[in-house]
Amino acid sequence: MTVADIDPFADEFRLEQTASLARLRMTSPVAWSSSLGAYLVTSAELVSAILADVETYSNRRSTDALGVPHRPELAAALADIRAGGWPHVPTIADQDPPWHDFFRSVVAPYFTPTRLRPLTPVVEAISDELIDAWGARDQIDFVSDFSEPLPLLSIMHVLDLRIADPQSQRQILGRWRNSAVAQVGANRSDDDLLTAERDVVAMQHFLADRLDAADVDEDSVFGALRRARIDDPTSGPRPLEIAEALTVLRQVFVGGTETTTKALAEAFLHLDGDPELFGALASNGNLRRRVVEESLRLSSPAQGILRTVTRDHDLAGVPVKAGDKVFIMFASANRDPAVFADPESFDHTRAGLGHHLAFGRGLHVCLGASLARLEMQVALARLSARIQYRVSSNRPIRYGDGFLLRGPDHVDLDVTYL
Repeated sequence: MTVADIDPFADEFRLEQTASLARLRMTSPVAWSSSLGAYLVTSAELVSAILADVETYSNRRSTDALGVPHRPELAAALADIRAGGWPHVPTIADQDPPWHDFFRSVVAPYFTPTRLRPLTPVVEAISDELIDAWGARDQIDFVSDFSEPLPLLSIMHVLDLRIADPQSQRQILGRWRNSAVAQVGANRSDDDLLTAERDVVAMQHFLADRLDAADVDEDSVFGALRRARIDDPTSGPRPLEIAEALTVLRQVFVGGTETTTKALAEAFLHLDGDPELFGALASNGNLRRRVVEESLRLSSPAQGILRTVTRDHDLAGVPVKAGDKVFIMFASANRDPAVFADPESFDHTRAGLGHHLAFGRGLHVCLGASLARLEMQVALARLSARIQYRVSSNRPIRYGDGFLLRGPDHVDLDVTYL
């Protein structure tokens, strides 16, 4: 069977992504992508089936496999920089059971709804401080002035980073986070990749220092990593290696910030032009929850995830072999008319809001889903209580060249204070 070769980094695909994915769902729900080195899977039925079949579709080292290998000279330069830090090893996001379960169980208790509930007043205070910082400006960039710093400042509390000056440190943490994202699922120049590698090594040393200073009995993610004993199938219980602990921390830190930044920005685009709905969010918690879920469905900031095929078989008419990669598109499944009526419209009243796949599903469902929902709901409550807005026409909305994580680079707002 001949399979189309799709380049999701190409402008003609990326700039019209919604239409491009709709065509693929109709004509080639399993399409090959040379630029990804993987089959692109776009229908909700197939995406859900792959998520449910963890034996046929492995998650081990999946993130490392995304994209075309670097040229030898660039790979060598990156390796030289990386030698100053610790290797990225399979833990939560790129492992299968039992290893996945071991690593996840260490930090999962810190991301449950019950554990996160006391964070609500913290996120409220952060939201108010960010709005206060706008002063009397009637135009702001919602991304740089709110949706980017909010999750960064929040994750500092969740991880208990113990930073004396979080406002200044957030700039450095934001750059490190962006560099970690730049390494996966985006086309970057050689200079950008080298800079990103240096930033990631600097982030590793920052987190390693906090890990080293953590008391084994302290009630924090760092304390949990220090006291954890992994049930190694080959050697029995053992402490985590520092590379394992740092990889967990990197995944938690990046996953707990970048997606919320993009989802919040997209929510403001969806709510633009409906001041009555936006204003009602200030006092209606159920409405906020529904708006957040519909925004997540439409935005799908984590566009999808890679899996490795473990056995030869037929996937919707396409023969795949053990070792092949498949990239399952949450962003496409969440707009599949087979699941959602009128899927391109924003409708917070629709039935089945909980059926979206913005956080994945099953064994590997996003660890930070509860944190993202809390941050979005609290932020919308505080923002709608203090402002009304319209999206400005000064600059067109532009999406970056990332494929794995997608969201607007900026969202300019004309703001009226209440």
